[in-house]
Amino acid sequence: MKKNNNKITYREQINHYSKIIKQNFALFKFYQDNYKLFLKKLDRLDISNPKVIELGCGPSFLKQFHENTIYTDIELHDNCDLIVDAQKMPFENNSIDVFFLQNVFHHIPDINNFLREADRCLKKNGIVYIIDPHNSLFSSIVYKYFHHEEFDVKGKWTFLSKNPQNDSNQALSWIVFERDLKQFNDKFPNLNIIHKSYFSFLSYIITGGLNYNFKLPKLFVKIIDICEVLLRSFMKKFLGLYCCVILKKL
Repeated sequence: MKKNNNKITYREQINHYSKIIKQNFALFKFYQDNYKLFLKKLDRLDISNPKVIELGCGPSFLKQFHENTIYTDIELHDNCDLIVDAQKMPFENNSIDVFFLQNVFHHIPDINNFLREADRCLKKNGIVYIIDPHNSLFSSIVYKYFHHEEFDVKGKWTFLSKNPQNDSNQALSWIVFERDLKQFNDKFPNLNIIHKSYFSFLSYIITGGLNYNFKLPKLFVKIIDICEVLLRSFMKKFLGLYCCVILKKL
């Protein structure tokens, strides 16, 4: 198994991340809110008890909210049900209801391959649900100068990957679904963008993420949540760290 920069296995890293999420109220709530919103979207789309394939699950706890979920990752660990490469998936044609990707899209070295595979595997009206870094005025500063992963708004849909856990381009979702939107529509006419939203100005930063693990009072976290609701209209252009994109197979 490949080692990361801290000389521990990916399995050990995921176990460590799982402990951090359970101990950090703000970080647990950030994931929890994403899962709850995901399920609300499924209800609105009238997808009844779908089989959800989570790609790049890492320390996910989505199963606590939707039992019919299969955790997949690029390497085996204690939270992984199945090893899957998103660029070449082992699923039959027209067999999957939902693909769920949280902080994974920007790690896929060739997005063309993934989108072709998603189109092949999804049932009609199936969806790809993506939560990924966004390119706003604020996030571009954070990702470019205060985060270890690449953030290249001039990048292509592909990048060289030697380590699937660390190699990425955090601007990738913005590149595909904003900068190159016409190209995406031309290449993948069967995958229709039915939703785009932008969120999290400070709600993720105050958690300290998986590496810094800040522990803040619950009241402070709730105040930040209220502020972000009030600032919602500024997320796309100025403040948002993340985007949510939903693709539906026609």
